[in-house]
Amino acid sequence: MKKKLLLSLTSLFLLAGCVSGVTATADDAYEVALDDSNVTETEVLEHNVEEGKSKYTVQFSTASGSYEYIIGKDGLIQDKSYTKEVIELEEETEEETKEEKKEEETELSDSEKQQALEAACTNMGISTSDVSGESVTLEDGDIVVRIPTDSGTSVTIVDRDSMTATSSYSE
Repeated sequence: MKKKLLLSLTSLFLLAGCVSGVTATADDAYEVALDDSNVTETEVLEHNVEEGKSKYTVQFSTASGSYEYIIGKDGLIQDKSYTKEVIELEEETEEETKEEKKEEETELSDSEKQQALEAACTNMGISTSDVSGESVTLEDGDIVVRIPTDSGTSVTIVDRDSMTATSSYSE
């Protein structure tokens, strides 16, 4: 009997609380929207809560998208929407990538030129001090060292990564 009385009184108090017109605040509406969206306060980039006659409009955005909620003054969600943020990445065309690589390939540092010259001279069996009028260029990803000789021009191909002579011929 006491249990039934206690249960009845509890139900009566709960019912009285609902009927008494408990009104949610703007902060409550914002909290309801965050809870429903599974977004934490730290993830929110910006937010706005507008109060209407019988509802709150809650808007907030995160790195992944934008949310909009209509929350009644009773704290219940009346409507919601989510717009996914689309981040457009600039896609390089294959042609642009080749052009960039070609531009990178056309530049040799002074250090690379010196190392390539040393590799070519070692391959030819001469000292770098014996050389004058040489040219060091980059062609198709390989370093080409041209050294004038008495009988023409000695051409040595040097691998850019290993800085070793891979082939030689005369022009």
